[in-house]
Amino acid sequence: MRACLDELYSPRIAAELRSRGHDAISVHDRPGLIGLPDDHLLEIMAADRRAIVTENAIDFVPLTRRLALEGREHFGLILTANAALPRSRNHHRALRPGARRVPGRAPHRRRPARPGRLAPAARLTVARG
Repeated sequence: MRACLDELYSPRIAAELRSRGHDAISVHDRPGLIGLPDDHLLEIMAADRRAIVTENAIDFVPLTRRLALEGREHFGLILTANAALPRSRNHHRALRPGARRVPGRAPHRRRPARPGRLAPAARLTVARG
């Protein structure tokens, strides 16, 4: 999957994902994307065949629904929460191999997932139009 992290995320996160073999960019990697309205970013990433990684569900989900109603294609949203994928540039270390917890957060016990459900750390919402 090709992905673009929106401007809320540190470009270091995209760099770490690339170092692991993922095709990830940050809006910060392409200065022309910084500050674009959400609908323009969505259109540009659709043309680039990239999903957008964002916390901004309140703006992006209606935009993807509108595209679907218009019969237009996009390549998805990966909706996150700051607690699950911290945006801070200091938290990119949490993505490194062997990292067991997010820096600055107290460790917690994980319960095994019930059959048919993902474990809490594995939940990722992908919204497609």
